[in-house]
Amino acid sequence: MDNAAIQKPGADGKSVNKLEVDGKASGDKVTFSVNGTVVHTMEPSALDPSGIVGFRVNHNLDLHIDGFDIHRIES
Repeated sequence: MDNAAIQKPGADGKSVNKLEVDGKASGDKVTFSVNGTVVHTMEPSALDPSGIVGFRVNHNLDLHIDGFDIHRIES
């Protein structure tokens, strides 16, 4: 799904996007943000905090990950 918050690749084929999932900011919701813009929210009870964390990336991307942190969501 396209969203205006996502930076499209420039003439050089590159773009930079900051993705964030935050369950601590308010405590009553989990927010999903792209470049500082909230693109989705949901109730913490709808998530399984005991799951597996990772990345799923299309084979046509050259990806650099910087500043990856994981913190337990306390219920």
